[in-house]
Amino acid sequence: MTTRGWFTLVSGVCLVFAGWLFGRVEAVLGGLTLVVMVCLAVAWTLTRRPAVRAVRRLHPSRLHVGAPAEVELEVSNEKGKTPVMLLVDRLPGDLEVRALLYPMKPGATVTARYPLRELRRGIVTIGPARIEVADPFGLAARTRPVAEPIDVTVFPQIHRVSPPPRGAGDDPHAGSEPPHARGTGGDDFYTLRSYVPGDDLRRVHWPYTARFDQLMVRQNHLPWQGRVTIVVDNRSATSTEESFENIVSAAASLLEACAARGDLVRLVMADGSDSGHGSGSTHAQTLMEHLAVAEQAEEASLLGVARLVMSGSAGGTVVFLLGDSPEHELRELAKMSGRHSLTLVLTYSPSRRGLAVRRRGFHLVGAAPGDDLPSVWESLCGPAGGRSRVLAGFGRPADER
Repeated sequence: MTTRGWFTLVSGVCLVFAGWLFGRVEAVLGGLTLVVMVCLAVAWTLTRRPAVRAVRRLHPSRLHVGAPAEVELEVSNEKGKTPVMLLVDRLPGDLEVRALLYPMKPGATVTARYPLRELRRGIVTIGPARIEVADPFGLAARTRPVAEPIDVTVFPQIHRVSPPPRGAGDDPHAGSEPPHARGTGGDDFYTLRSYVPGDDLRRVHWPYTARFDQLMVRQNHLPWQGRVTIVVDNRSATSTEESFENIVSAAASLLEACAARGDLVRLVMADGSDSGHGSGSTHAQTLMEHLAVAEQAEEASLLGVARLVMSGSAGGTVVFLLGDSPEHELRELAKMSGRHSLTLVLTYSPSRRGLAVRRRGFHLVGAAPGDDLPSVWESLCGPAGGRSRVLAGFGRPADER
């Protein structure tokens, strides 16, 4: 029964008792009428068993913070005519959406759509969805689930940014820009190699195949992949909740830009988690899922992770996305940057907003939480600008001294 039903039942019982106590037949009849109404309402709802089911769809199927999203709930009636029903679906944040469904004929289908607003990064639950059938007076209601709850991953907000610049280095896989081809059609001859399943047989070089007694094919393009390492500062001591969300959003935006360019991408967290270099949609999806559930850590060492990253092969691009890091850490990063071809540092610190430090192989820009990422990223990678300073310890790299 509903709250109204219980109130009506208690009122009816009290009227019957009061009428019997004071000898008032009208009160007894009025109380009995209320009790009978409640009993009839309960019986009516118990006999209504609508055979409906619902299918939930998300648009788009991949949700990002700040991006428009919509839930589509398709309700189908399998048999019999349904009464008026109330469709209720539970949303993240202890919210509910309610839609009134008018009587449906057998085989009929109705669709309810509603937006998802203010989604937070992480795993959220949508549902369960249920229908409520109530009597015309609202005295009794029956609830039945029609769609199970689902867990949905909400990915970080994505900004449209350009991939980080490629710098030259000693590592042949570092990501230097490839030499310009003489032709624009991509058919310049590069080398000969052994045949592997899937190669176009039209590219088989038959003279060399006969000479080496194995299939040899012409390779007409030079495989070239940039190598980018993204270091995320997830220390709780240096970032507020807002600035950490900015850091994660920046990492996700760079990851998407690098994946679109076909770079080898590595994601390293200050707490020590390391994805290793990889490319392709599967690797990018794995890293994006890791960012979706990333949390701040109390025990983490930025400089320890930085030394691990910088101790690898020379070349490539390293991007540090930091919170309000102490100045001595920034100086250490500048000293270590000589081991890589290019080091980019973006620090979210209100006191360093507009700060720009540049020297060969090392760029640093300060921003405040909430600043427009594309503009900040352009100032970091583009021409020098902003409040350029030379801080103590930001001199020439260690290997030049």
